Amino acid sequence: MDFTIQEFPPGQGKEKLELVEHHIKKKHPILISLALEPFGYKGWHIMPAVDTTDASLVLLHSVRDDGEPVTCKISKSEFVRIHDSYPGGMM
Repeated sequence: MDFTIQEFPPGQGKEKLELVEHHIKKKHPILISLALEPFGYKGWHIMPAVDTTDASLVLLHSVRDDGEPVTCKISKSEFVRIHDSYPGGMM
């Protein structure tokens, strides 16, 4: 399997979101990087985007020791805001 890294400069959060939604709709696997600074941490969390709703992205945050997936939702507007406000933003 080949992986492609695509950078989205600040100000292109909407374009990043559109590409994530496109891949989810096509059922293509996609990883996103999300800056952790707005949550009080340093660095980025790279995780799969696994679903979308009208207002949110569903991300696979981690997997428990028993194999149970731990997902989290982030509003699409917050996803764009974080991308446009903090360094990082690869996919």
